[in-house]
Amino acid sequence: MTTPVSRRTVAKGAAWAVPASVIAASAPAYAASSAPVGVVCRLFFGSGGVNAQRTALHLGLKSDSKTVPAGTVVKWTVTSPSGTLRVPQLNNSGGSTDAWTIGYEGGLSKGDTASSITVVLTVNKEVKLSDVACVTTMLWSDSTSDPNVRPKTQIYVNSSSKGGTAGLSFLVPTRQGTRNTTPTTFLEKRGEQSTYPPVRYSAVGGKTGNQGPRGPVCGPGGNNTSTLYPDGVCKKLSFRGGEEELPSYSA
Repeated sequence: MTTPVSRRTVAKGAAWAVPASVIAASAPAYAASSAPVGVVCRLFFGSGGVNAQRTALHLGLKSDSKTVPAGTVVKWTVTSPSGTLRVPQLNNSGGSTDAWTIGYEGGLSKGDTASSITVVLTVNKEVKLSDVACVTTMLWSDSTSDPNVRPKTQIYVNSSSKGGTAGLSFLVPTRQGTRNTTPTTFLEKRGEQSTYPPVRYSAVGGKTGNQGPRGPVCGPGGNNTSTLYPDGVCKKLSFRGGEEELPSYSA
C-alpha cells in the first residue's frame, strides 16, 4: 500500500534541495578588512659622531588593497626609554599635494623637546597605496646644533589605525667619531610590522680597516654598516660607493 505524501512534507524536502550556489549568491558578502596600517618602511643612517648620529625614520602604509580610501587616519608615536627626544625635521616624501596632510600632533614643531612625538597622516582623497607606502620621513641631524639623536639611543615606534597596530624598536648605531663602532640593533617588531625594514647607509669613515664600510667583521667594533637582529643574525654591506641598503628581514 502506498502512503500519500503531504504537501507539507514536499515543501520541507524542497527547502533542503536548494542548490548551494543559490544560497551563496543570496548571502551578504563580508570582505576581509584591508584597512591600511602604519609601519616603519625604512631606516637610514648617515654620518655622525659621539653626540649626534644622522638618522632618518621613514614611515608609510601597508594594506591588502592597492588603494587607500579618503578619511584614512594613521598615527605613529615615537618614544625613547632613554628620556626625551628632540623633535626632528618632518619631510613629506610625496611633495606638495592636497591628497593627504602630514604633521605633528599637539602643536609640536622642529626643535621642541618631548617625551613622545606623534606623527599624523590624514588621507583627504583616495590614493594609490604605492603613493603612501613610504610617505614621510623624520630626519635627525648629525649636528649637535640641530635636532639630533645620540648613538646607542633606543627608539620605539608604535602605530595605530583602523587597520590595526604595529611596532618597531631599535638601537641607533655608532658609525664614526669613536674608537669602537656599535651596530644598528633591532630589538623587536610587533603587530602588523611583519618584517624588519630595509636599512640604508651612506659610506662614512675610512674605506679600509675593520671599522670602515668595507670592514670584514660584522658586529661591535666592526664594519660600520653592521646590523644585528634578535635571532642573532648580523648583516653588513661592502661598499662600492655612495649609499647602499640591506634588504628587509623577516626573522
